[in-house]
Amino acid sequence: MTFTRPPVLGAVDPTEKVGIYFDPIFAKAWLAEAGYSEGKSFPQLFLVHNSSELHSETAKAVKTMLKHYLNIDVEVRAFDLERYLKVLKGGPTAPHIFRMSWCAKQPDADFWLHEVFHPDKGINWIGWNNHEFAKLVDKARQISNPVERKELYRRAEKILTEKEAAIVPLYFKNTPFMVKSWVKGWYHKEFGGQHIRNWSLEN
Repeated sequence: MTFTRPPVLGAVDPTEKVGIYFDPIFAKAWLAEAGYSEGKSFPQLFLVHNSSELHSETAKAVKTMLKHYLNIDVEVRAFDLERYLKVLKGGPTAPHIFRMSWCAKQPDADFWLHEVFHPDKGINWIGWNNHEFAKLVDKARQISNPVERKELYRRAEKILTEKEAAIVPLYFKNTPFMVKSWVKGWYHKEFGGQHIRNWSLEN
């Protein structure tokens, strides 16, 4: 799974399987290769989130799955938003894992990858610094060819979510629609709302 939400411009098609997908067998093998077979002697992990029912349930799910599949214990902590933002700034209270969400301003991968994870120009909550990633997203915003841009973003996503696994994308929020069969002109948009002026009704 990637960070940029398909099907916006530059997003990787999910069929390309970029990113690390759920696979307990491979995860156990990687864990053993790192010296923690069956999760033995794995350091304690802290997972923090800002208080909300959704975030709490998501954190519990992550905790449960890590314990069930890898025998890794995670301590979950919740904070009010003000405290949470202070915790994320680092120092001795910096968490090992934390949740964050993102909603881009435009339907273009630049507003996900460059704006969030560029080491010098992005928000970069995780303090990540990968020069190859930075060069790819910098180059992508300088060209207009959509095919070339998509390839650059695919390579950047591969670094972010697979090669270095700097983040773990969990899900994309969706907005459900119920459209009557006699409403014509409605179509799925990857970003933003519909233009009612394009609709028509059939008897």
